[in-house]
Amino acid sequence: MKKYFFFLVSILFLIGIVQATTVYNIYNAYYYGTFKPNSEINIINPCSNSSFSNITTLLYPNRTTAKQNIIMTKNLDSYNYTFKDTNTLGVYLVFMVCDKEYYLDDYYLYFLITRTGQTPADDNLLIFIYLIFIMIISLLIYTMVINVAKTATIETTVSDVAISWGLYFVMLTLYYLARVYIIDDFILNFSGIFLSITAFTHVVLPLISLILTMFIRSTEKKRLISVNEFTGRPFR
Repeated sequence: MKKYFFFLVSILFLIGIVQATTVYNIYNAYYYGTFKPNSEINIINPCSNSSFSNITTLLYPNRTTAKQNIIMTKNLDSYNYTFKDTNTLGVYLVFMVCDKEYYLDDYYLYFLITRTGQTPADDNLLIFIYLIFIMIISLLIYTMVINVAKTATIETTVSDVAISWGLYFVMLTLYYLARVYIIDDFILNFSGIFLSITAFTHVVLPLISLILTMFIRSTEKKRLISVNEFTGRPFR
């Protein structure tokens, strides 16, 4: 029952994430590009043969208003405006209007601000990263308990160390993926916290425990432990 509950929560969590990352699609907005924080964005409205072009609203990623009713500068057959307040990560929405002959024409565009200036993950990669995140967090918590128990009972083997270090490496890779491909800070911050904790519980502690296990078991047996004992078979 607990497994089904965990699966249902994970699916609902992922659906919410995908919806959050594609919220700008409801405006049928044009993708303008991806930039680094604090970049100057030269917003261009290709509205030719018009007498004016305005930015009616420019929204921050949290959907609060950054700019409103801005008169754009005419440059040959287009209009432009330079936006500089781009220190917040996320999706910025720009709503523009210009006149075309006898009617007003609306333009919508969005641009992204990411840590590296690279385009973030699409929905499929995002789901994959979050699934790996959920699985690795579960395994890290489980092996954390196992590592502490084996340290207390002096039963750590090389296999235990290899598994712990492998999980830590996967978590490190996940942290990199979150930094490069995910706009939201949740995974990055959560991964950073777990990296700090598991640096001890999955890297330092297993190694110290293995050395203590080898020393104590060798002292008890009055001989060096065997290869089988050293690499994974239970100590007797």
